[in-house]
Amino acid sequence: MLSGIFITGTDTGVGKTLVAGGLAGAWQEIGYDVGVMKPVATGGIPINGELTSPDLIFMQTALGSCQKDEKNLCLPYCLKTPAAPAIAAQVEGIEIIPEKIIASYSELASRHEIMVVEGIGGLLVPITYNYLVADLVMDLHLPLLIVSSSKLGTINHTLLTIECAKHRGIEVLGIVINMPYPSEGHTVAEQTASQVLEKVTDVPVLGIIPWNSSIDVEAGKCGDVVEIIKKHLVVAAGFIPEATTRVAATNLHK
Repeated sequence: MLSGIFITGTDTGVGKTLVAGGLAGAWQEIGYDVGVMKPVATGGIPINGELTSPDLIFMQTALGSCQKDEKNLCLPYCLKTPAAPAIAAQVEGIEIIPEKIIASYSELASRHEIMVVEGIGGLLVPITYNYLVADLVMDLHLPLLIVSSSKLGTINHTLLTIECAKHRGIEVLGIVINMPYPSEGHTVAEQTASQVLEKVTDVPVLGIIPWNSSIDVEAGKCGDVVEIIKKHLVVAAGFIPEATTRVAATNLHK
């Protein structure tokens, strides 16, 4: 049974939060108890006098009306400076302690059947100067889902991410390609990215997520994200937990 998943991107702004929130909401909808986590965020925004992350707000909103976990567990570190965590922490005089993140994850994992953890940027983003996002993935013992966009350059970025993960012994479940804008006028490179990736790597492209105007991560608007993920994310064997008692589990399969 899949106990959790770590969602990383080939870059910042490629759609990690959209996919994370949609998956969390979809699993919750078919009857699983789902927890979400953003281990560290930068560019935090003040709400009621406290810094928080639009990414976490989006994921929690996608879960619907279920009980939300404490913010200090779901978001152990939230920094205001829009930079890599190591740099933002240095600017703000904050020490990021990886063990605190791992302990928070362990507590959340003990409460939920499945955890959806969204990283920051890509695998080699420094959380501290000697601890990368990839190190956190390994310490949490979670398989990886790679979110990529369709823009020019995505093939190189995606293959580099896969190469990095495999070199470190991280299990890669698959690739999700998120379309950042309406389909009209897509270039040849954008139209064929998924085909090329399927030919040059053994990591499956699990789905292509179309742009949808109802979704706005920064504004915390989930719109149709759960239905979109259910419709367009092809679920590979082992990606969804065993669901013998979940009547609607097959809704996530193509």
